[in-house]
Amino acid sequence: MGYAIAALALILLLIVGNVQTREASRFEQQETLLNANRLASDMLRLASAVNDWRYTRQLADGPIAVGQFGMVPVPDSHIQAAIQGGRLWVWSADRPSLVYSLNNQSAGSALVCMVSGGRLKMSDGTDMNLSLPAGVAEGNVVYLN
Repeated sequence: MGYAIAALALILLLIVGNVQTREASRFEQQETLLNANRLASDMLRLASAVNDWRYTRQLADGPIAVGQFGMVPVPDSHIQAAIQGGRLWVWSADRPSLVYSLNNQSAGSALVCMVSGGRLKMSDGTDMNLSLPAGVAEGNVVYLN
């Protein structure tokens, strides 16, 4: 009888431990997606602010000082932007779920790209045949506008 109780207690502990492990994993996945959603949102907000600015003012080719747009809250400090050849480049180092979040928030825009092999490529692997601005590195996720 004592062994049966010990076995039942051990089984109960294993079940509880498994449930807790799954819950922790789900929480971690949710946190990863939330962080990616915030970064993607900041990238798109910055692109929108820069484009609004460009309607009334000129921006020369080169890096963009994010602070000049007066955005509140200020976009994530990992996001960089530049104008090159009249195009707006907004990029950040890749993070889990960032491409998914950008695609989701931009309604599947073809302007969400990755830098691979030193080339800017669309999500389907098509080379955009564009020179990368200074600062854009291998593995970066780029929103091009």
